[in-house]
Amino acid sequence: MTKLRRDVVLDSLLALEVPRLNEEIAEPNSEAVRAFIDFNVKQRLKTDGRQISVLLATSTAEQLTEVCNRKLVPRDAFLNRIFLLLLASPNWLATNYFLEKRADVRRAAEEVARKYANPSAEIDNLHAPLAVVEAVLADPFAGLRETWNHLWPDLTGHFYRHVLMETTLLGLNCTVPEDLVPGTAAFASRAQAVRDFDDLIGDKGERK
Repeated sequence: MTKLRRDVVLDSLLALEVPRLNEEIAEPNSEAVRAFIDFNVKQRLKTDGRQISVLLATSTAEQLTEVCNRKLVPRDAFLNRIFLLLLASPNWLATNYFLEKRADVRRAAEEVARKYANPSAEIDNLHAPLAVVEAVLADPFAGLRETWNHLWPDLTGHFYRHVLMETTLLGLNCTVPEDLVPGTAAFASRAQAVRDFDDLIGDKGERK
């Protein structure tokens, strides 16, 4: 894919996904959460990341900036999440994003496909390549989002709120719980709860 075509695809995708980010992150992140994610974006860039320039339509770029600023979501973290979902392998997505075995994710994807009158872009378009591509590009993350909702019905609407917990992936989150952020009261409270639990277990062990 040439850079020009890549940018057109990304512009179209972001025009769809930025409003969805705005809807999912109902309450803005705290400044502490924003700073924590931003720090991890920069750490990832130092270790194994590379900067990619993308040419967007003015309206798309303005909407992206406005929503990310208002919701206190680091723009690069959101873009990293988009690139991850575009480029990750099925095995990686199954294990690390859907948190299930690939076979279970495949079954969920098949169930999702059966929900629709025309479940397959390939069949619906008689395998005509350009028609298939056009059908997929109309909403590239539709299948991923519906599969997520099928696997995790109680977490519908958490497509971007889903937290990737691995240290190297913290910069690909759009939000994280405050108790993961060092220096916050929530973090201190969780750390104290862990210590209290360890003390309780230790006391019970000593009584045996």
